[in-house]
Amino acid sequence: MTKDKALACLHNCPIMENIEKWSHWRLVFQPELGPLKDFIKKYGGCRPVQIDGQRFNLDIISMETNPGCLLKLTNNTSPDMFATMVQNRESTPTVGHLLSLIVSYKGVENTPIALLASHVTAALHQMHADRDSEEVTSFILHCFLQLPERICIAVATQMFLEPLNQVIGSTKSKSLLLKICPYEHLHTLQSLGMQIGIQEWVVGFHDRCMLPVDHAESADLDLMDEEMFEDESGSEEEEDLNPSITADLNFTVDKTEISIDDELPEDLSSKMEVIESVNQVKQDMADTQQEVDIEVKEKLVTTANTFKAVIDQIRKEEFGIGIKLSEDGEKIMKVQQERLGRSLDRLSKDLYSKDTHFVLELIQNADDNSYPDFNDKDSDKTGNDCPAVKFIMSADCITLMNNERGFEEKNIRALCDVGRSTKGKHKYGYIGQKGIGFKSVFRITNCPEIYSNGYQIKFDVSSGPMGFILPHWIEDDFIDCSWKTKIVLPLKEEITSNQTRSLAARFDDIHPSLLLFLHRLKSITVENQLDNSLTTMRRNDVTDSIIQIHCGSSSGQDRLDSWLVIKKKLDASRISLQAKSGVDVESTEIALAFPLVKASHVPPSRQPVFAFLPLRSYGFRFIVQGDFDVPSSREDVDRDSSWNQWIRNEIPKLFVQAIKDFCENTGLSRLDAVCTYLQFVPHTDELLDFFRPVASQILALMKGKECMPVAGEDDTILMKLPCQTVICHDPLMREIVSPEFLASQLNFYYLHKKVEQCLNPSLASSLGVQKITTQHLLEVGKALCSQEGSIELEKIAKWLVCVHRSLEEDFTSDSEGVFQQLKSIKCLPLSHCQLCSINETTTLFFPLREKDIGTGSLLLLGELPLINENFMKCLDSVANSQLVKLLDRLGVKRMSAKEVIQHHIKPIFESSWQSKSEDHLICYVQFIKDHFTQNESIVTVDEIRPIIQLVTSTHSIQNPVEETIHFPSAYQTCVDLEMEFPGYDWMLLSSRYLGNQPSQTTIRSWKEFFHQLGVMEFIDMKQKTVKLSPKQLETSAWGSYKDLLPDNPGSHYEIEDFVSEEMYHLITQNTEPRHFHQQMKNLVHKLGENWEHRYNLFWNFNFEGMQGCQVFK
Repeated sequence: MTKDKALACLHNCPIMENIEKWSHWRLVFQPELGPLKDFIKKYGGCRPVQIDGQRFNLDIISMETNPGCLLKLTNNTSPDMFATMVQNRESTPTVGHLLSLIVSYKGVENTPIALLASHVTAALHQMHADRDSEEVTSFILHCFLQLPERICIAVATQMFLEPLNQVIGSTKSKSLLLKICPYEHLHTLQSLGMQIGIQEWVVGFHDRCMLPVDHAESADLDLMDEEMFEDESGSEEEEDLNPSITADLNFTVDKTEISIDDELPEDLSSKMEVIESVNQVKQDMADTQQEVDIEVKEKLVTTANTFKAVIDQIRKEEFGIGIKLSEDGEKIMKVQQERLGRSLDRLSKDLYSKDTHFVLELIQNADDNSYPDFNDKDSDKTGNDCPAVKFIMSADCITLMNNERGFEEKNIRALCDVGRSTKGKHKYGYIGQKGIGFKSVFRITNCPEIYSNGYQIKFDVSSGPMGFILPHWIEDDFIDCSWKTKIVLPLKEEITSNQTRSLAARFDDIHPSLLLFLHRLKSITVENQLDNSLTTMRRNDVTDSIIQIHCGSSSGQDRLDSWLVIKKKLDASRISLQAKSGVDVESTEIALAFPLVKASHVPPSRQPVFAFLPLRSYGFRFIVQGDFDVPSSREDVDRDSSWNQWIRNEIPKLFVQAIKDFCENTGLSRLDAVCTYLQFVPHTDELLDFFRPVASQILALMKGKECMPVAGEDDTILMKLPCQTVICHDPLMREIVSPEFLASQLNFYYLHKKVEQCLNPSLASSLGVQKITTQHLLEVGKALCSQEGSIELEKIAKWLVCVHRSLEEDFTSDSEGVFQQLKSIKCLPLSHCQLCSINETTTLFFPLREKDIGTGSLLLLGELPLINENFMKCLDSVANSQLVKLLDRLGVKRMSAKEVIQHHIKPIFESSWQSKSEDHLICYVQFIKDHFTQNESIVTVDEIRPIIQLVTSTHSIQNPVEETIHFPSAYQTCVDLEMEFPGYDWMLLSSRYLGNQPSQTTIRSWKEFFHQLGVMEFIDMKQKTVKLSPKQLETSAWGSYKDLLPDNPGSHYEIEDFVSEEMYHLITQNTEPRHFHQQMKNLVHKLGENWEHRYNLFWNFNFEGMQGCQVFK
């Protein structure tokens, strides 16, 4: 089975299936493709692939739950898809998408568990309405049983048990799960109960650890357990029917309402004391008023002194000023006022770590205020023509000016009370939900003053324990037509003595970007009288999405920042009431703000996350604004809030949609807009804490979005998927792989050069932007080398250099497979300009001159398959050296005697010598002899003797091993065979090997060389084996030895002896009978001369029986 078939099989595997079993991997695929785990590591993942000519997105993700057990997961998942699976009551897909989300978010700690639990809760409620409790519980049980143990322990309580408890009750849910659990899975439930602390599931296990008792004792114990269980059940039921009463008190602070029930920071160890104190004060004050029977419900008469009368009435009605109480009443009043005073003091000081938080709270309240309609006629010399706030910092106080409509009676009463608020539901969310508003000013002042709309009051901490909320009338007049409201904050003595400048410096925390997400306020001014500086921040809405923030200062440092602000209204009706801290919210809005800076290699600065006011930076390079749940410190996001997780999951979608706004609304060219946009794409390792999963979600969405610019025809800009675009920094590679070829043959497009220059390589890789791989280059080469017409040497050389560079850069590629493919491509030009492949020739050689391989080899040099010399020199020195390296790895040989013999001459002698001329064959032997005599290590005689082909005097071609070849007289032999033995047709070696007028040294050298190859001077003796029956033996040449052999009739004998066909024919078939007698004399004479050193070796013979035993030797 092929790799493509295996990928298709794994892709089709259903979610949560054991991949190895489902695919029958061990039987079908493992023999060829290896272990499943290794295969998935190498080829799995989520990426576009092409199989059988079709392009699709591969989805092979797995989780190893036990050694060798790989469960199929999916990359195509989201919290919404998880919610759908739960609503469909499908436990297996539910667990599959949960595990897939955990993998996608890179761990349980980053997964939006609270949001998923909210989906489970909603689905269980709906399920319970349609079916009984047992079926609901069965769904949860099946989820438990399919989850891997470690993950089940981590998520079981929050995601499954708590939602089930809400639907059918805590006690019933645990007992019902145990009841319906099949026996074979009971150990799984017990193990889970031990690890998450559910004793009801462990009871059965405890019984296993107890010794047996008799029936009576057992019955008594059972009865006792039953009674105890009934008692416990009764008490639990009473708890359910009589829930504890919680305080329902609200602080009314300025125009912001907060609930004491809201969770306070953990470092406020006395937060419960605060709640209890407030409750007690309210109750005691009510009792006191009832005791003295004070009824003051007089309607205020609208007169010139109405404003002061309102204050007097508040002091009298709310604080008992001017009312005479009994001694006990006075004491109770004093104690409770002191307790409430301490509580308010602590709240005003401890909730924020920075003194300037009171400034941000005041700015928030100013944004919530109501403003008149501003138009041109409302403008005056102060430029106060829009909703504005101004801070004046002097040595002893801070003054706030605001041009709102002004305070009304209900606002004043709210400032002076606890639990009364004038702020209803905020139009854009509950930004003040966790704030403490005006009370935060008591961090820096003991006596804040308020002048607004005729009201002139102050709160004086020194006036008593109720000084935080007890109003005092101020007689001084405040007249300023341009500023309707003025708040004066005289600084505490300890601040004016040594911290004034430090406090003034902290006004730098008011960043101009704060104006981006304010809904009414357009201008903020900070006047610092300590250093005579004035800073003005003003917002200008150029369009619905482009906002300019002008920041000017008295020092002349003016700055104009432009921002692209993208907003999206979210339907919160599907989110449960508990998700938003118990607040019912119909809709909310998220926004992203991008500073419009020119794209460069320097990334934009990191920006804070806003919850209408800045919190802190989480690594984003754009501002994220959302109605996040935040703790009282307002310096972080509550990561356990399912509301926050829901909002967080909307950020990636809005970010990806923003590319359209960049292209259409920024005034930039489409190319510049995309370059600017890409600067803000977060890397996976950039984002921190709660927002870490956003990066991978954005990247996943962008992979499926046509967001990468490529150059089209006539300089048009086209947008393509990241996986369809290619980055190529090598100009040589761009030259070889043309855009047209890339598009037509590979369906890829070059990323526009301008985008390529500013795109971070890491981001490009994360988005799936391609690189031209070695395999792509091979396809290019095939097309290039198959073109008709003249051969473009330079273009082919450049292509091969690109292949070399690609192999050098890509360490993961299968280089061996690449070289095998290269060897089959006709891409190497020979000296005569014909293309050939490595596989077509025995060996290819680099181009060299005749002198590099020896004289007399011109014919051989012309025949050798040499790489074209111009081909090796057509590029610059660097590229040429890279070309040589690649050819080396392909097996092209450098010219040397050994290489020529081993890789050219020997293969010809072995298989294709028949097609060669005599001249070529003589040239080959000459080349071998010349270099063999100089260096015998180049080749051995044993290598070439069986294959060498020699030219004879009759122009036949013979091998000296297969046929007997003799020296002619030209080689100065001891016998002239043709003259002395004319009666036999001798096969003589050609004298052409000697050349013209050879020297004695040359002749001796050749003669010795041919001797080693087996060329003979005189009669040759060859070993021969014959098989004879006893009867045949009697008439044979060996018959005289018959008597020496054992009598063994019927057996055969094997005789090994030496024969000479030449001598036999010379004697029996002599063609020159006239000279026969002289020839025989010559024969006997020559045999005698050579007997001792040659022919006596052939005197002995072997006799061996056919049955295998040796008879005679």
